[in-house]
Amino acid sequence: MITVGATVCNTALKDRAGTRYSNAQGENEGENEGEMSMRLVFGDWGFESGGFENLLKKPAFAAVTAVEGFLAAAEKILDEAEFLSQAAPVQQLLLRPFGEIGEHDQLLVDQHLDQVLDDPGQGKVRPHPLVVGDDGGDVGMDEGHQGRIVGRHLVGALHRFGIDGQNLSLGVLAHEGHRCGLPNGCGVNDIINRRLKGWLTKIPNFAKHVVVAALVVIPLGGCQGPALPAPGQNITEVRAYEAPPPVGVDALIRKHGLFGARVGYALLDLESGDPLAGRNENALFIPASTAKVPTTVAALGILGADYRFRTRVLVTGKVAQGDNEGVLGGDLYLQGGGDPLLTIQDLMGLARRLKDQGVSGVSGKFFYDQSLLRTFAEIEARQPENARYNPGLSALSLDFNQTLLNWRPTLEPGGEKGVVRAYQTPTLGDARPGLSAADPGRGRNVVPGVAPGDEIRWLLSPSAPVEGAEFLPVKRPGLRTARVFRRLARMLGVTLPEPRAGTAPRNASPMAGIRGLALADVVRLALEHSNNMVTELIGQVAARHLEGEAGDLSRGSELLGGWLRKRLPDTDWDGFRLTNHSGLSSKARVNPKQMAAIVRFAVHRRHGGGDYLSLLPASGLRDSMRRRFRDPATALRIWAKTGTLKYAKGLVGVFFAASGRPVAFALFVTDFDLRRAYDAAANVQSPEIAAPAEDWIRRAEAFEQDLLREWILGI
Repeated sequence: MITVGATVCNTALKDRAGTRYSNAQGENEGENEGEMSMRLVFGDWGFESGGFENLLKKPAFAAVTAVEGFLAAAEKILDEAEFLSQAAPVQQLLLRPFGEIGEHDQLLVDQHLDQVLDDPGQGKVRPHPLVVGDDGGDVGMDEGHQGRIVGRHLVGALHRFGIDGQNLSLGVLAHEGHRCGLPNGCGVNDIINRRLKGWLTKIPNFAKHVVVAALVVIPLGGCQGPALPAPGQNITEVRAYEAPPPVGVDALIRKHGLFGARVGYALLDLESGDPLAGRNENALFIPASTAKVPTTVAALGILGADYRFRTRVLVTGKVAQGDNEGVLGGDLYLQGGGDPLLTIQDLMGLARRLKDQGVSGVSGKFFYDQSLLRTFAEIEARQPENARYNPGLSALSLDFNQTLLNWRPTLEPGGEKGVVRAYQTPTLGDARPGLSAADPGRGRNVVPGVAPGDEIRWLLSPSAPVEGAEFLPVKRPGLRTARVFRRLARMLGVTLPEPRAGTAPRNASPMAGIRGLALADVVRLALEHSNNMVTELIGQVAARHLEGEAGDLSRGSELLGGWLRKRLPDTDWDGFRLTNHSGLSSKARVNPKQMAAIVRFAVHRRHGGGDYLSLLPASGLRDSMRRRFRDPATALRIWAKTGTLKYAKGLVGVFFAASGRPVAFALFVTDFDLRRAYDAAANVQSPEIAAPAEDWIRRAEAFEQDLLREWILGI
């Protein structure tokens, strides 16, 4: 039995192999102090590190170096250890995710496990942290579900190597109350996970040699929750929920380690508008996705709650009869109306209507008309080019303008090592994926290249895992939408030529059309899922309605801001600046007073049978607030839009206090120094940059939750 353990919490843990780990910890004004003890046991071999007093007061690198030394010794011993000669079935699985999935990408779980287990004979495994949150994230499923997914994939991977025995326990167990803290516990976990993967790759044939290991890791720093129960411990009593006693905003800032951040908020009585509380309420902050609130409030006022986006098929010519029966004697145009929720089912419906009207082909050309709006290859140039949340924009947009790139090892007998087959889903004449000439750095499996015709060609990193899949942004959405329509039409027996960009002439006649959801319904979904593309299209269409022509995102945001200024003349708008409609920018600025005033204005307007409050995500039912606000004190009481960028957090909306008073509020946390350093980084997707940023987000979210609870119970 091989057992590896490291703990830094105020408890004694005993693993199933019988090895005990212990540590003492104290408190000092909300900051954790600790002495760390680590013990490694391989059969009769043992290695024990020294303790560290006041661990969290030491530089972060000291703790990381200590764990590096511990793991280096473990690796050395492992090199000399003998592995079991026979496969043994899985008895126990201790794999608990930690961290947080980055922008809406659940595939990291699969990729991580594939890297660890799917090709243990490869000489190098590209490090990639497994990041799934225990207290926040966009993954949209609870922690237990995440664990089941991870467990299912790991067990499946083991079974592919013929392992089916009783003595395997493999994984990372993170502290339930973990907030990472300082030094960066998530970074330490990343190191440990990378080393674990390195150990596994040392096994020449994983099907014949099984390493029996239990890796128990309590992240350094921020172990704030109760001790993990010993395996098999029974519940002896169940008590009613009790909210923690209020400590005030300054104590909460210290508790969550937000020392360098600016914190600001404004609370207004929803009915009277009287200020109830404030801090830095006139200071500027990065709004992140809370910028979707002013965008959607203005769009509803400009376009109306019942506005519907239209997608049409226009033609110049008639459908022939006789010898050329079914052939359209002219050109065909697929014209976009900016529908942000256009689906493949909508396109199939349009294609079916062509078929029903006797169309079998076109003698002229097939155009896609996206002239209603300006087109963009991305929302924000400072964001990574491979980020699915930063797609191109077009009046013809489909399926959130994203594509799936898949790659798998060659399956032929004797296939060459390192050779993979790659394809996009769906494949629509896109440039074939290739291999990047240079390694773009850790954290980036795929980078864009340029193919003939200025189309994007996705390139795999040489150090990417040999099997994987990633959702990627579509850079030319109009062309892709038209190609999907062409494929569907062909399936129904309507043959169209390769699409090209063009604007329908005034004399073109409509042949088929479809209307999208009412704007109020689109706004509700945009706020609930915080989709950037959807909000950008809503804002673009509203801005075009005001100015009469298509403009860029910055100009459109300025127009919508001007609409709000006219309706809130008593609000001081100094510094208010949105660079786009979705908030995907670190250059945007708002202050809490402005945002609270916008919320109060919006809630008092009626949109058909409802109001803006009914469009906001609510706490306690779904995961729209990143799995927070579920306790009895906060569930169903908060109706708000979250905002999340690295080193920038926001929450804007309405809460209903325990006293019954409704309150419009805006709460922001921004660390401008850390954000500037993040923006200056060469590769923000590398674990060294991403892990501390995700840790900061988790702590800021925990701060929001604690502060909202105090407001609800205290007002």
